[in-house]
Amino acid sequence: MGRGKKGLKHKLCEITYRKRNLNEKLACIKKSLDEVCRILNPKC
Repeated sequence: MGRGKKGLKHKLCEITYRKRNLNEKLACIKKSLDEVCRILNPKC
């Protein structure tokens, strides 16, 4: 029974890690989009 709990905890940890990774990727994409916007439109 304890083993199953550990597995669940590990799964949750994996999900949060993936979410964090995705958020970092999205932030990176947003940053590069902002840079492109600045280059194309200085007012942006």
